[in-house]
This record gives sequence, structure tokens and C-alpha cells, in this order.
Amino acid sequence: MDQSVTIPLVVAAILAIASLAVAGFALVRLNRIQNRLVLLSGGRNESDFVEAVAFQVETTQNLGQIVAALDTRVGQLRNAIAGAVQRVGVVRYDAFADMGGHLSFSAAFLDENGTGLVLTCINGRTDSRIYAKGVKTGRGEDGPLSEEENAAIALAMDPEHVHHEMV
Repeated sequence: MDQSVTIPLVVAAILAIASLAVAGFALVRLNRIQNRLVLLSGGRNESDFVEAVAFQVETTQNLGQIVAALDTRVGQLRNAIAGAVQRVGVVRYDAFADMGGHLSFSAAFLDENGTGLVLTCINGRTDSRIYAKGVKTGRGEDGPLSEEENAAIALAMDPEHVHHEMV
């Protein structure tokens, strides 16, 4: 075969192989771009990049509104529970020397600010008496508190205690 004919055929074959390689590379890139476009469009088969971006912007705005509504609701819930009983401390003891079993107790029921009440039950041989005293910011509102009542309040106010009972 003539060398003048062989060289153009070899060049044409090399160009054809190179063209196939470039086409294959372009096809792989196009497939990646299409997959990213589907991802960007939220799984919908959008073919338009601008529509896919518009979808993402709308979704982001909706999420922003949802987060703002949740933030408002969390604030409302925080306000609602601020006055709820959140801290409890119980101290059991023997009120009288001749009594056993730690049947007397003082129990503090406080909100997050240490406001609430302390109940004290003094158990005797023939009867029991229950007293309720107001507490504001961890201190008795209605006069001095007993040692046990102060201990119950201290336990309730201590964030380290999970089970608030002292014997």
C-alpha cells in the first residue's frame, strides 16, 4: 500500500479514537451535571438550571419561616414552664426524740427561680400536722423556716441532685 494513503488513514483513525475518547468524557461529565441538577431540584427531574435554583431558594425560604415559627413556639413554651414546678427537694427526719422511722418530712416544690412552697409534715404518736409556707427566690415568705425546710429548699435548688431526698 502506498505510504501517501497510509498516513492519512492512520491520522484519521487516531482522530476517530481521540474523538470517541472526548465524546465519552463529555458524556460522563454531562451525566454528572444531570445528576447534580436532579439533586439541586430536590429529586424532581428538572431540566432547567434556573428552575432548580428557584426551587432551592423557595425551599430555603420555607425552612426559614418554619424555623422562625418554631423559635416563637419555643419562647412561648419557655415562658409557660417558667412558673411550673421544676425543682423538688425532700428531707425526712424524726421530729421527736422518742419517734423513729423518719416519718416527718419537709418537701420543697419550686419553679426555676426558686419560688413555690414548702410543705412540712410533723408526725407524732397520735396525730400528724401539715404546714405550708410560701417560698420566694429560695427564701421563706411567711417568716423564718426550720432547718429541715431550708435543707429541702437547698436540695431543690441544687442542680446536681437528681433524687432530692435527704434522711
